[in-house]
Amino acid sequence: MIKTAKKIRIGLKTSTSNIRIIKEAAMLNRSGVLDYVELYSIPGSLEQVQNYWRNSGIPAVLHAPHASHGVNLADPEVAERNRTVFNEVQRFADILSTEIIIAHSGNGGTVDETVRQLRAINDPRICIENKPLRGLNGKICQGHSVEEISRILKEGKVGGFVLDFGHAFCAANSTGVAQKKVVEDFLALNPRLFHLSDGDRLSEMDHHVNLGKGSFDIPFILSRIPDGGSVSLETPRASIDSLEDFLPEVAFLRGILNEK
Repeated sequence: MIKTAKKIRIGLKTSTSNIRIIKEAAMLNRSGVLDYVELYSIPGSLEQVQNYWRNSGIPAVLHAPHASHGVNLADPEVAERNRTVFNEVQRFADILSTEIIIAHSGNGGTVDETVRQLRAINDPRICIENKPLRGLNGKICQGHSVEEISRILKEGKVGGFVLDFGHAFCAANSTGVAQKKVVEDFLALNPRLFHLSDGDRLSEMDHHVNLGKGSFDIPFILSRIPDGGSVSLETPRASIDSLEDFLPEVAFLRGILNEK
């Protein structure tokens, strides 16, 4: 019996405002190189860009704004702004008919507040993403542990979980738990989607680098993604207006998968 290569769905991470790549992305989608786009929703961009993405024909998932745009589900002082921003993301999800809205749990604050705000939003399309323990702003991130993510899934009225492998490795380094154990524990939560980039396997901080340019065990990571799983590449590109750098990333992954 001939063993066939594992198949995964590869997604491109970009922002809703980056409409200049739509033509190229649509071509890659039609040719089978790109399966979907993961769109980070820039607050206030809906009216300007919705028709471009709706008419592109590219399947999409959405990523809600996070701390870089002042959104923090763990902070009660910005709860009203959080809700306004999420309302726009929900409208965008309706327009694109997407079933997944990825969200961060927030930093500082408490996981209690994260759960409270998610319950108020009450959208089953929301999938919570695990985070490093230490954020780039120096604050402790909510949702860095399996226990916190499990509680949010149980109490937060959300629809699932997104596993970011780099974030899991960072959290493992901060807590002294073996990286592979942390990954296995997160996998038990049945992730609906995965985030992938390369990075420094010894660091507590999140560094997105191109595949093969860091020290992550990429073959191990790919071995833990189920056949047919969706993987959004969060690797850098020299120009945000071009997908030229995206093609070798896809080839890198396909090369490993075809070896199995």
